[in-house]
Amino acid sequence: MYKPHIRFYGLPTLDSLAELCGFSKQQLQRRLQRNGLSFTELMRYILGNLAIKYMIEGKPVAEISNLLGYASVRSFNKSFQRFHRQTPTQYIEKIHQKSPQ
Repeated sequence: MYKPHIRFYGLPTLDSLAELCGFSKQQLQRRLQRNGLSFTELMRYILGNLAIKYMIEGKPVAEISNLLGYASVRSFNKSFQRFHRQTPTQYIEKIHQKSPQ
């Protein structure tokens, strides 16, 4: 069975990403900052896009929450709503409305 990286190894940290890229923490932070991002914003963007990918694939919200390593569906819903200004369920409904019948 496929084991999602996030669920079993946790989210990447600033330290681990900097090491992977061959930068110090400070260098990575400066490069992100030059592009108008922080590490936290980058992670929110990545998780948000993964969530949308899973929604398009038809995965239920509870499974997406689990795959992305959230402690609960409620915490995933709150995070998604904060970033996208709508609940995952509302977002899924919009996807279905836009898809060709």
